[in-house]
Amino acid sequence: MNVGCGDETYGDVRVDIYPTRATTHVMDVEKGFPKEWENKFDVVYSKNLLEHVINPGFLLTEMKRVLKPSGKIIIITDNAGFWKFHIFDTHTKPKVPLKRLSLYAGRGE
Repeated sequence: MNVGCGDETYGDVRVDIYPTRATTHVMDVEKGFPKEWENKFDVVYSKNLLEHVINPGFLLTEMKRVLKPSGKIIIITDNAGFWKFHIFDTHTKPKVPLKRLSLYAGRGE
């Protein structure tokens, strides 16, 4: 399972909040995964998503819930401690537009 897949095609189940060419399930992962996914996946993979969610602890709990008992969670993140991200409160919606700083713009609202 690939959580926050974007355009990445890794995994047989690819979840994102926005439909992309790679997405197999469109859902808001911050509200949790379907109950029927419990103990379903061997691997839950996520790249550059955890630092964008409001409650990463909840998402990690949900990732663990959908794993099989011997499953693995693989998480890759950018540097969420980077000073620009904290000064602007979030790196998905900077409060002050700066022409010289290239901040992650995210997608959607």
